[in-house]
Amino acid sequence: MIRMIDLEDAGLTIEQVRNAVNDPAGAALRVNGHVIARLEPADDLDVESEDWARQPEQVARGDAARQRLANGQARTHDQVMRELGLADESTASTGQ
Repeated sequence: MIRMIDLEDAGLTIEQVRNAVNDPAGAALRVNGHVIARLEPADDLDVESEDWARQPEQVARGDAARQRLANGQARTHDQVMRELGLADESTASTGQ
């Protein structure tokens, strides 16, 4: 379960940050009862992947793919799985 850290006027301590990133579930930061951010473990590969995904070329490719799907010019993963007869029982029975 994700741990909640309530931020006081003093802010977040380095100990709280270390504890949050050493826990696989991470932690959520709260101010006045409202979640404002989440801390989770990461490594260099995570940062590289995030940087890559935010490059303008990749964002444009994702936008174009979503538009093709919305225009009926592409099939969802679930549709392809059903067409190949590889859909599991829960997917096949719900039609998703």
